[in-house]
Amino acid sequence: SLAAVLKRAGYRTAVAGKWQLCLMKNDTGQPARMGFDEWSVFGWHEGARFHEPMIYQNGRVRSDTRGKYGPDLYVEFLGDFMERSSKAKQPFFAYYSMALAHDVTDDLPTQVPYVPGKDRWMNYGEMIESMDLMTGKLVARIEELGLRDNTVIFFTGDNGTAVRSKLRHIAKRKYEHEKVYSLRNGQRVPGGKGSLLDIGTNVPLIANWPGKIKAGSQGDALVDFSDWLPTLAELGGAKLAGKTDGISFSRTLFQSPPGRTRSYAFSESRGGKAWVRTRQYKLYKDGRYFDLRADPMEKHPLKKTTGRAAEDRELLEAAFLKLKYPGKK
Repeated sequence: SLAAVLKRAGYRTAVAGKWQLCLMKNDTGQPARMGFDEWSVFGWHEGARFHEPMIYQNGRVRSDTRGKYGPDLYVEFLGDFMERSSKAKQPFFAYYSMALAHDVTDDLPTQVPYVPGKDRWMNYGEMIESMDLMTGKLVARIEELGLRDNTVIFFTGDNGTAVRSKLRHIAKRKYEHEKVYSLRNGQRVPGGKGSLLDIGTNVPLIANWPGKIKAGSQGDALVDFSDWLPTLAELGGAKLAGKTDGISFSRTLFQSPPGRTRSYAFSESRGGKAWVRTRQYKLYKDGRYFDLRADPMEKHPLKKTTGRAAEDRELLEAAFLKLKYPGKK
């Protein structure tokens, strides 16, 4: 895990927010075995995550969350962790796995609290506003501690925007929902979580490090989630024990002379559906092939390919074979 690798390199490690690798009631010490020195995470499928949350903190359930807002508590926990690490003159890895922006859990026998003073839960827009506020609080804390110039901050997501969001609970465990849209370049983009389209798999990757990463710079290199481990290991001066599927993208961050780069990315969904892609072209396991620049919603599979499209298809077909993934030729 990221935490275990960085811990071996001398970093103190902490996580706050979401933890979905186990039910904490069955294994309260699992985060420690995964490399985290400290943790403050909500009880997944056990209790609330936002208002008056159920939080396991370093192996014990917190008893002081009544009337409090979970994201505030997660941010306060990480802020305290960073302050103690700074005073001890130890480098740290603080992982804020945000519950925002995500629906309330709908499988609890007792429903989680509503938004105080309102007859519904937070809608998606309100959760995004809260997410921005919590991110800002963490950055401000780093600045207060005088660590801003020596800290790299990453922001990313684990899937596309939700298709719809719950607003309120109705009788007999039914729910009222609203569809979720984002605005991009003046156009409404529907949520696509769970889809293998870009609206479901293409997520933000924002990196900030004053004096090290040029402000406003952008890159178009392919990155997938397997690349996080070698990237953070390289930045933290850590050694990896063996071969990984990931490729460090640190050179892209610093606009250094290019080293090894990713030629294709891979994604898989339920039912064995999968694709491999270059920056422009995407090949599905079932043989469908798309030009994402001309057809981002993938409505018109390419029938004939020549030039660059043919070259990329040959590369992607070879990638499926390399992945030992059963697909049509």
